[in-house]
Amino acid sequence: MTASLCGTWDMVSNVNFDGYMVALGISPALRKTAAKLKQKKVIKKQGDDLYCEGQVCRQVFKRKESG
Repeated sequence: MTASLCGTWDMVSNVNFDGYMVALGISPALRKTAAKLKQKKVIKKQGDDLYCEGQVCRQVFKRKESG
Protein backbone atom coordinates (compact mmCIF):
# COMPACT_ATOMS: atom_id res chain seq x y z
CA MET A 1 0.00 0.00 0.00
CA THR A 2 2.80 2.47 0.74
CA ALA A 3 4.13 2.09 -2.78
CA SER A 4 0.94 3.76 -4.05
CA LEU A 5 1.88 6.93 -2.10
CA CYS A 6 5.27 7.21 -3.79
CA GLY A 7 5.67 9.84 -6.47
CA THR A 8 5.42 13.59 -6.97
CA TRP A 9 2.42 15.43 -5.60
CA ASP A 10 1.51 19.00 -6.61
CA MET A 11 -0.48 21.21 -4.26
CA VAL A 12 -3.93 21.91 -5.67
CA SER A 13 -5.30 24.25 -3.00
CA ASN A 14 -4.62 25.76 0.41
CA VAL A 15 -7.85 26.17 2.36
CA ASN A 16 -7.63 29.06 4.87
CA PHE A 17 -3.86 29.39 4.42
CA ASP A 18 -4.02 33.17 4.83
CA GLY A 19 -6.00 32.81 8.07
CA TYR A 20 -3.41 30.34 9.34
CA MET A 21 -0.58 32.78 8.59
CA VAL A 22 -2.50 35.65 10.28
CA ALA A 23 -2.83 33.49 13.41
CA LEU A 24 0.94 32.95 13.33
CA GLY A 25 1.51 36.72 13.19
CA ILE A 26 3.08 36.76 9.72
CA SER A 27 3.24 40.19 8.07
CA PRO A 28 0.89 41.05 5.17
CA ALA A 29 3.79 41.38 2.69
CA LEU A 30 5.16 37.95 3.55
CA ARG A 31 1.65 36.41 3.46
CA LYS A 32 1.12 37.81 -0.04
CA THR A 33 4.39 36.25 -1.24
CA ALA A 34 3.74 32.92 0.50
CA ALA A 35 0.26 32.68 -1.04
CA LYS A 36 1.86 32.68 -4.51
CA LEU A 37 4.17 29.74 -3.80
CA LYS A 38 3.35 26.41 -5.40
CA GLN A 39 4.48 23.48 -3.29
CA LYS A 40 5.38 20.04 -4.45
CA LYS A 41 5.93 16.95 -2.29
CA VAL A 42 8.06 14.03 -3.39
CA ILE A 43 7.50 10.76 -1.53
CA LYS A 44 10.12 8.05 -1.92
CA LYS A 45 10.47 4.59 -0.46
CA GLN A 46 13.88 3.16 0.31
CA GLY A 47 13.73 -0.25 1.92
CA ASP A 48 11.26 -0.04 4.79
CA ASP A 49 11.56 3.76 5.09
CA LEU A 50 9.41 6.47 3.50
CA TYR A 51 10.89 9.89 2.78
CA CYS A 52 8.85 13.04 2.13
CA GLU A 53 10.67 15.96 0.55
CA GLY A 54 9.07 19.38 0.16
CA GLN A 55 9.92 21.58 -2.78
CA VAL A 56 8.88 25.14 -3.58
CA CYS A 57 8.54 26.50 -7.08
CA ARG A 58 11.97 27.90 -7.98
CA GLN A 59 10.66 30.63 -10.31
CA VAL A 60 9.44 32.67 -7.32
CA PHE A 61 12.78 33.10 -5.56
CA LYS A 62 16.13 33.22 -7.30
CA ARG A 63 19.38 33.35 -5.40
CA LYS A 64 21.78 36.13 -6.35
CA GLU A 65 25.39 35.08 -6.76
CA SER A 66 27.85 37.60 -5.37
CA GLY A 67 31.17 37.98 -7.00
